[in-house]
Amino acid sequence: MYAILDTLQTWPDESLLRLIDHLKWHGWVTDEDRLGLSSTMIEHWDAACTGYLRAVGYAGADLGRVGYFQPGWGAIYALYDSVQFDAMSAREHLILLGQRLAESL
Repeated sequence: MYAILDTLQTWPDESLLRLIDHLKWHGWVTDEDRLGLSSTMIEHWDAACTGYLRAVGYAGADLGRVGYFQPGWGAIYALYDSVQFDAMSAREHLILLGQRLAESL
């Protein structure tokens, strides 16, 4: 099993704080945001990972996961604040992002 928590615990404080700030201001983060989260990390994210983020400063809600396959681009994954977004609205945002990314090629 891929140990996401083990990977997060090796991240420098600065990287963790950038991730936390992004979640705070946007309510979600994707594997396309260049913040260090891979699709595999998001796919296997669990409550222990969110707990670790809370221990280092994250004050938001539980994090949900969503994925979408964008033709012409590929799979895109996101973590989202479950108070700011429900699964359907997070997926809709991901679809729009996927369309923009595919159009940028």
